[in-house]
Amino acid sequence: MTPATLAVLDPEFAETVARRPHITGDLQACLARRLDAVMRQVTIAHVRHAETRVMLALWLQADRWGHTSSAGVVCPVPLTHGLLGRLTCLQRPTVSTAVSRLIADERLRRRPDGSWLLLGGRPQTATSPTSPEVLSARR
Repeated sequence: MTPATLAVLDPEFAETVARRPHITGDLQACLARRLDAVMRQVTIAHVRHAETRVMLALWLQADRWGHTSSAGVVCPVPLTHGLLGRLTCLQRPTVSTAVSRLIADERLRRRPDGSWLLLGGRPQTATSPTSPEVLSARR
């Protein structure tokens, strides 16, 4: 994890922003991006297969932080099996099993620097909390 700086958005801030509408628009855009990311994480938690959950979580990180290489898509976030478990609502041993299967199926590779190489395309599954796969999983 990386240290972060947080800002307190108090009434004084609100008064200042009220005089600068472009700041409000920027904050709303940031909030919308964060809401989208949270909705994707909720979606991942409702997918049935552990391997798909792991790949979706890695693709979510790669969308934000990754880059394309000649071998595939590099997800430079060095996620441990424990952290992947937290992102996917899976137990660490389940994540380890899923990762082993994904590596054996040549859909995923761990790089020496701890980053992940995503091979092939994105999982063809739920991308929204209202998708048919997620709705059927809730029943």
